[in-house]
Amino acid sequence: MVALTDKELMQRAADGSREAFDELVTRFRDRLVSFAWHLTGDRHAAEDLAQETLLRAYRASRRYDGRAEVSTWVFTIARNLCLNARRDQARRRTVPLPTEGDGMSPSLPDPATDSPAAGLERAELARLIEQAVAALPERQRTALVLAKYEEMPYEQIAQVLDSTVAAVKLCVFRAKGALRAKLAPYLRS
Repeated sequence: MVALTDKELMQRAADGSREAFDELVTRFRDRLVSFAWHLTGDRHAAEDLAQETLLRAYRASRRYDGRAEVSTWVFTIARNLCLNARRDQARRRTVPLPTEGDGMSPSLPDPATDSPAAGLERAELARLIEQAVAALPERQRTALVLAKYEEMPYEQIAQVLDSTVAAVKLCVFRAKGALRAKLAPYLRS
């Protein structure tokens, strides 16, 4: 059996196929949670935002016209929801606490595979990287996360950001430069 493309699945979902949309959920859910987590820094909010993104995509499936990739369309919805969530979070001035074992926060060393020092160093570096990425301006953070974590082509990132490919490349370049500058003291031997 030949696997259907995202666009074919979205068309079937628009025609009322619950199974087609379930397959899209399977394909995108984990990626959306990861993307939302990188933009919000809150694992629980990321799960809620991914769920809301998929719900909105389902409700709007009949309006999907096929001009953009389904991933571009879905990540645009997710980005907008994440921006709204960050704005709301800033108004409430809450600080999400990482939870142990959430799969996103740095973890303690594994005594079976790490020396205590190596594990703690890796966990500390992961925490520093998370903080540095979170401190990037929104457009740079979004472009970097889509490019590096989602491996999305620049053309699609440009559509998500409603920008040009050149502007996306510049955002990613500046984000990498900012991360290098911020993390340089910790990466020197």
